[in-house]
Amino acid sequence: MTKVTQHIYKHQIQSQNKSKGFWAHLLLILLVSLVSVKVSAQEVRSEILKTHKLSNSKGGDVYVVIQRVENIMGVPYQLEVRGSCDKKFYKSASEAPLLNVQNYCDVKLSSPKISGNSLSFTYRAVDAKRFNQLTRKIDDPEKLIHLRPTCLKTAEKESWNLETYCKSSHEDSSEGN
Repeated sequence: MTKVTQHIYKHQIQSQNKSKGFWAHLLLILLVSLVSVKVSAQEVRSEILKTHKLSNSKGGDVYVVIQRVENIMGVPYQLEVRGSCDKKFYKSASEAPLLNVQNYCDVKLSSPKISGNSLSFTYRAVDAKRFNQLTRKIDDPEKLIHLRPTCLKTAEKESWNLETYCKSSHEDSSEGN
């Protein structure tokens, strides 16, 4: 009888371990899901700071939208270029097709200007060296999400040729026809 009792006891312990393993796995899956939802919610938040309505060299609308976007990488400003390459007009930036988008550490809100076919603006890049040093010092992954970079002290001027975006968008639309 003792062998039968031992066998039943062993079976009960194994089934308890299996149920504990199931609940542990379920709890781990829920925890990972909650963290990923929190991270994705941080990526989505944005606030439009300034919208510039400019004219391209052919007489159409070009919108430059500068917004503050909270994302994991910590680059808080996003510059979107929307509009037309021809004499096409839009009521708002949200109606205009997206031509280009780029993220920066800082963007001077009053800087976007169009001269000929070039859009120029002033920005500051992330101090990548300092940011990398900080990430190596942090041992808790949760703290990395809240880490904010510092910008370089010197501002740089960038210029984009709008024709490059116009050619690629025209090629894309002609391929669909």
